[in-house]
Amino acid sequence: MIRWAFLDLGGTLLDDMAFHDEIYRVMMDALATRGYSVSWERFFEVRDLMISQRVPVLRSMVHTFTNDKTATASVIKELIERISGRGAELQTVLPEAHSILENIKNDYKLGIVANQQTEIRKLLKESGLERYFEVAVISEEIGISKPDVRIFLLALDIAGCEPPEAVMIGDRIDNDTAPAKRVGMKAIRIKAGIFRLQEPFSDREKPDVEILMLAELPNALKNLSKSD
Repeated sequence: MIRWAFLDLGGTLLDDMAFHDEIYRVMMDALATRGYSVSWERFFEVRDLMISQRVPVLRSMVHTFTNDKTATASVIKELIERISGRGAELQTVLPEAHSILENIKNDYKLGIVANQQTEIRKLLKESGLERYFEVAVISEEIGISKPDVRIFLLALDIAGCEPPEAVMIGDRIDNDTAPAKRVGMKAIRIKAGIFRLQEPFSDREKPDVEILMLAELPNALKNLSKSD
C-alpha cells in the first residue's frame, strides 16, 4: 500500500526553464571569455546528447567544448559562483501544482526530495507549496545530491516509511526513477521537458507509471495504488 508520495521540484512542480536558460547564458559567457567560441546550435546539440547519455550534463558539456580539464574546472567554478542562490528567483510554481497537491493530499502523505539550493525554501513558503509537505529533503542542506540513494533513504527515515510504501515522482530517469527503484520505492516519471530524452538503461530502471504532464498525476497514483 502506498502511503507516501515524494516529489521532485524542478521540472515537476516548478517551471525551471528560466533557471536553465540562465545557466546556459552564463556557461556560454564563461566559455567565450576563455576563447572558446560555440554556436547555440552546437551548444544544444551537445546538451541533448549529454542528457540522453545520462552523464553529468554541465561538466560533460563544458569538457566537450574545452577538451581541457583545467579549463573545464575553471568554467564550472565560475558557473557555480554566478548562479549560486539564484534558483528561487528563476523558478516558478507550475499553474496546476496547487490543484494537483490539493487533489492528492488526503490520500497520501507528501514529501520533497530535490536537488536544490537552500534558497528554494523561500519560494516554497511564499508560494504556499510548503504547507502540503510533511518532509522536505533539500540536497544543499544535507550535502547529498540525487542520484545518491542516501538522500532517498534519509527521506524515508524521516517519514517513518518503508520503501515499498512510497513512490517517487520526478522528470528524470537518472536522478529520480532509477535511484528510487534501487532502494525499493515505486516511481512515476513525468516525461516532459529537456529530460524527456532520457531512457532506462535496463528493466530495473523503468518507472512503474509514465505520464506526460503533472495534471495526470492523481489518476496515475490511483492506478498504481490499485495495482499494488
